[in-house]
Amino acid sequence: MPTLNIEGVGRVTVDENFATLPPDEQERVIGDIVSQTGSGGDSANDVTALAAGEYIEGIPIVGPYIRGGADRLGAGIRSAIYDTDYEDELAFIQGRNADLEESHPNLATGANIVGGVVGIAPAVMAAPAAFGAGGGSLLARSGAGALSGGAIGGADAAVRSDGDIGETAQGALFGGALGGVSPLAGDLISGGYNRVMNWFQGPSRAQANFGRAAQADDVAGDMADRLAALGDDAMPMDLGPNLQQQAGALAATPGPGQQTIRSAVRARNAGATGRITGALDDTFGPARDPGMIDDAIRIRQRALGPDYEDAFLNARRVDTSPIAQNLDAMKTRLRGDAQRAIGRVRDMLNITGTDQLDPNPRTLFETRHAIDAMMDTADRNTAPALTIARQQIDRELTRAVPGIKAVDARHAELARQSEALALGQRVLEAGKTAPRPTTFADDFASRTPRQQVRMRQGARAEIDRIVGNNANDRVALNKILKGEGDWNRDRLVTLFGAKKADRILGVMDREARYYGTSQTVTQNSQTAARQAGQAEIGTPGGFPEPPQTIWGTVIKGGQKLVGALRNETRTASNAELADLLAARDPRTVTAAIRAVQAAQRRGDITQAVARETLQALGIGVVPAASGASSMPRNVQP
Repeated sequence: MPTLNIEGVGRVTVDENFATLPPDEQERVIGDIVSQTGSGGDSANDVTALAAGEYIEGIPIVGPYIRGGADRLGAGIRSAIYDTDYEDELAFIQGRNADLEESHPNLATGANIVGGVVGIAPAVMAAPAAFGAGGGSLLARSGAGALSGGAIGGADAAVRSDGDIGETAQGALFGGALGGVSPLAGDLISGGYNRVMNWFQGPSRAQANFGRAAQADDVAGDMADRLAALGDDAMPMDLGPNLQQQAGALAATPGPGQQTIRSAVRARNAGATGRITGALDDTFGPARDPGMIDDAIRIRQRALGPDYEDAFLNARRVDTSPIAQNLDAMKTRLRGDAQRAIGRVRDMLNITGTDQLDPNPRTLFETRHAIDAMMDTADRNTAPALTIARQQIDRELTRAVPGIKAVDARHAELARQSEALALGQRVLEAGKTAPRPTTFADDFASRTPRQQVRMRQGARAEIDRIVGNNANDRVALNKILKGEGDWNRDRLVTLFGAKKADRILGVMDREARYYGTSQTVTQNSQTAARQAGQAEIGTPGGFPEPPQTIWGTVIKGGQKLVGALRNETRTASNAELADLLAARDPRTVTAAIRAVQAAQRRGDITQAVARETLQALGIGVVPAASGASSMPRNVQP
C-alpha cells in the first residue's frame, strides 16, 4: 500500500488508487486525514515529547548523545514501518523537534534547565565538597565550585560543539564562573531571602526616590505649606525640577505609573478655565458685556427727554448777540478746520434761512448738542475754540431755562459713567497710552461711586476677554494680566483692593505653574532631564547573550526569571512613585509614610532619609526613641 508523509501528521497509508485521483480530489483526501487526526495545533503527545527531549538534552555532557540516539532510534523504527529512507525520517524528526521548540520556547528552556539541574544533582550529592556544597570557608567552597563547574562546562561545550576549542574554552569559563558564585548564591538565598524580597519591594524604593528628589528641590521640610500655597489642585510634581523630572520619566515609561501621571495632568488641565473663571467670579463678581452696559447708559440718557421738556416750560427768550459777536471775532483770527467749525456754530444761532439771530432757547439747546458731536472728532486746534463757544452757550441756557442745569448734571453723570466704563477696559493696557498707576488712582478717587462701579465693570469685562482668548496658554495669560512690572497690579489694587487683586494674581501664578508642569511632564521636552529621571526610577534592561551550552541555558533561564521579577518590581515601584508625585488624597500619603517607616526598619534607608521623606510629605515627626524609628503624629503604626 502506498504511504504519504503529511506535515504535522507523519506517514499515512492511503488507498492504492490515490495516485490516479485528480489533484483537487487528492487535496480533499489529505484534508480529511488532517482533520481526522486532529491537526491544526500541537497535540499533547507532541508537547510531552518536546519536554522529554529537552529534558534529556539538558543533562550535562551525555544529554546530547542520549537525545541524538533517541532521534536515530525513532528514525529507524519509522523507516522500517513505512518502508522509507532512514535519512528522510531522521530529517523529519529533527525538523519536527525544531518546530516544536520554536512554538514552545518557554517549555523547551524550562525542561532544558531542569534536565541540567537534575542531571548534575547525583554528582553533587555524591561529592558535595567537590562542587562547593559541603562545609568550610566560602573561599574554599567557591574555589571547588569553580573547578568542578569549569570542568563540566568545558566538557559539555566540547560535546555540543563537536570539539570546537573556542566554544570549549568559553563553556569552561562560564561553568567556572557559575560554579564559583554558586556557594555565595546559596548562602544568600538560604540566609537572606527576606532581605532580598524586601529589596525587590517597590514602595520603599519609590519612597527613597521621592525623598531624594524632594530634598534636591529643597522642599522636603515644608512641602505641606508649599502645596497649600499652590492651591487644592497642586501636586508634589509642581514643586521643583527634580520632582518634575521623575514625573516626566514616568510619563514616558509604559505602565500604570504612566497612566497615573498623564491622567492627573490631563484632568487638571481640563479644569483650568473653570478654576480661573470661578475665582474671578468669586473675587470680582461675574463679568458683564460692556456693550450692553453702555447701551443701558445711553437709554437712560434718552429717558431724560421729558425732564428737559419740563425745564423748557418756564424758559425765557435768549439773547445770543454777545455770543454771535464773540464767534465772529474768533472766526476772523482762526484758520483751517477751527475757522470752519466756528463759522458753522455762528450760522446755527440764526433763524434758518435768515441772517437774524433766533431768540428761541431750544435753538440754543440744539446748538449745544451739535457742538458736543463736533468735539468728538475735533483736532487739537479746533477743540479749544469749540469749548469756548459751548461754555458761552451753556451760560446763556442756564440764565434763560431755569432747572436745565439739574437735568444737565444727571445727563453728564451718565456720560461720565460711559467714559469710566471705557477707561476701566484700559486698565491692563501697556505702552505709551496706558494710564500711569498714580494718575489712574487720582482719577478713580475723583469719581462718583457709580462711576467707580463702571470702571470696575469695564476692567472685569476686559479680564474676561483676555481669559477667553488665552485659556489654552496659561503662561501667556499670566503674563498679560500681571504685565511686565507692577503697574497692572497697582491699577487692579486701585479698583478692587490689594486683597482681591493679589488673590487673582496668585491664581494666575498657580495656573501658570500647573501649565509649566504639564508642558515639562507630557510634552517630551527636556530630553536630558527625562533620561536622567528614567535612569533614577529604573527602566527595563537586557542581559548579554550567554553561550550555547548547558550553563548558558541555565544562565538564560535565570535571566528570564530575574528580568521578569525586576520588571515587575520596577513597575510596582513606578506606580507607587507616580501616586506620590500626583498625590492629593491623604490616604495615599498615609500609605506612603508607612512604607517609609517599613523601609527604615528593614535598613533599606537610613533614619535621616526616612525623616526627610516624612517631612517631605508634610507630616510632623516625633523624635525617635533609642533604637526606634520616627513616627508621624497623625499616622498609626
